[in-house]
Amino acid sequence: MHRRARETGIEISAHEAVAQAARSLGLPLAADAANAVVDELFGACLPDVRPLDGAAQTLAALTARSLTLAVISNARHGPFVRWALEKIDLARYFSAIVVSADVRLRKPRPEIFWNTLRALSIAPGDAAYVGDYHPYDMVGAQNAGMTSIWLRTPDKPATDLRADAVIGSLS
Repeated sequence: MHRRARETGIEISAHEAVAQAARSLGLPLAADAANAVVDELFGACLPDVRPLDGAAQTLAALTARSLTLAVISNARHGPFVRWALEKIDLARYFSAIVVSADVRLRKPRPEIFWNTLRALSIAPGDAAYVGDYHPYDMVGAQNAGMTSIWLRTPDKPATDLRADAVIGSLS
């Protein structure tokens, strides 16, 4: 399922993935039970969520400049992304939190970027996307007509990949 989502750019939610897996195994599984299990499993990951160094300060500074900020995340469970951002007190900085499972599109498809920008009334040429995964974040932003800013950490040292700007940390 994950490979198919990566290849097609069409995302399915964790709830849908569990239901498909149960059906393929011939297991009866009530939707309510599957949804509760998915929520519980993702909720159990929340204690491990930590913000990147400099995230809060950078978001506060950008917000002080009256910039509109949004999140576009490839994730199978939209509630988890929102829970995580709330837990680390960063959700308040974002005008939109767009999760691939909720909109059924994955980065690098430009439509996920375009739809988000359209909802915020921002033209792609007036927007920048900061991301740490080049194949989805930089390629997607570039294909959508946005400025791409690659947060390239030491564990991702490739220098031959294109981005409009490269930063080593959020601060």
